[in-house]
Amino acid sequence: MSTTIRLSLLFLSTILIGAACVRSPKTPVASQPFTPSPVVSSVSNDVVTNGIVISGEYYVDGYLGEICFMANKESQQLLPVGAASHFCFTNQNEASTQLYGVEFGTLNLSGDFPAQSATIRVVNYSMKATEVGSFDGAELVEVIRKSNP
Repeated sequence: MSTTIRLSLLFLSTILIGAACVRSPKTPVASQPFTPSPVVSSVSNDVVTNGIVISGEYYVDGYLGEICFMANKESQQLLPVGAASHFCFTNQNEASTQLYGVEFGTLNLSGDFPAQSATIRVVNYSMKATEVGSFDGAELVEVIRKSNP
């Protein structure tokens, strides 16, 4: 048998053996497919209309490119049931102006922004669940107190 035929047979058998070893991806074992939740306002109308006063730290989320807030332990109890301990502001321009003193478009999102403490009033808290996580949001109404950078 010639060398060319032997190499061809070796190549063909390698392909066939490799194809036999390839498995199809496993089907996820989930009882029900994931269904994202719609945006849900707080369970309390008081939180929507009058807002809540919470304390914690504000920061720039470099991944999302947004100004966000992490409520402290005491304030987390004031948030709607099921809410994450952190959320991003739905009015980024206002949040940037009140918290950093500049318009959002001029804020250097790639800069170093250490978290700063603040007490704020927010309204229209909303919760939205997706396949990749929960994205809560709230509208900043006023900054009651903030630390100086």
